[in-house]
Parts: sequence; C-alpha cells; structure tokens
Amino acid sequence: MCYYYSMDAYGMPNGQYMNARRTNSMAVLSLIMGIFAILLFCTGIGPVIPGSLSILFAILSRGSEKHMDGSAKVGIAASVLGILIGIGLMVFVISEINSDGEFKQELDNAFIQVYGVDYDEFVRQINESSRTGETPEFMKDLEENMEKQRKERLLPSYDPGDI
Repeated sequence: MCYYYSMDAYGMPNGQYMNARRTNSMAVLSLIMGIFAILLFCTGIGPVIPGSLSILFAILSRGSEKHMDGSAKVGIAASVLGILIGIGLMVFVISEINSDGEFKQELDNAFIQVYGVDYDEFVRQINESSRTGETPEFMKDLEENMEKQRKERLLPSYDPGDI
C-alpha cells in the first residue's frame, strides 16, 4: 500500500498518514479488453477472445479482496455486451445467408460476378478442396481468365521480381 501525509487547509503536512488507493492494473486491463470486445462485435467471433480475457483479468484483479474495482465491473459488463452482440450478429447473418430471401439472391449474384459460381457451390468447392488438397474449380477458371486477359494485354503481367 502507498501512504502519504494528509495536508491541512494551508497545504502543510499535519503528520497524519492517509491510505492512498492504488490503481489496480488488472482491473484497468479488464476494462480495456472489454472495450475491445465491444469494438470487435462486428467481426462475429472476434469479441470472444478479448471478452474472455476481460473476464479473466477482472477475476484476477480481485485478488484476496472481497470486492472488485469499478473498472473491473465495467470491463465485465462491456465484454459480456460485446460477446452477446457479436454472437447475435453472427447468428443473424448465418440465418440470413441460409434463408431463401433477397439477401441470399444478392449474395449469389455477387459470388457469380466475382467467382463465377454461386455461394453454395463456392462453399462446396472450398470444403472439397480442403479435404483433397486440390485447387477449387472456380479458382482454376479465374486463373485461366486472368491469363487470357494478360495475353490480350488487358491486364498487366505480374512479375514478383518487379517489387
């Protein structure tokens, strides 16, 4: 603990020691991680790691005392909020992707424009290529189209030595 002299009305020490409350670094770290959890909610699974660390640091900040600092309590609240919002957002996005609504159609159109296959086929090919280790068909098609455009001089050629 840190002690200091108390002062009288004129700023002079009056000889009495006062107990100075020190800032608990674990509680502050818990608060910072809780804020990161809120900021990372839009990444879906992102707030889980800083949120979990925030809760852990809040518990560790207590030490042998019976109560937690205010920073630790706010850190726990922020981390729980970030985790819940992140998981809720992820569940919403996954349910929208798997539904037969407009969002699914727009997603399919975007994947067809970029990769030449719809979302379901894209996921199927990625899963298959992760099992077999082979390049997905849509990637082979993309590489062929890029090579064709390079030959036609529509795209500049890429040489790693140019960097």
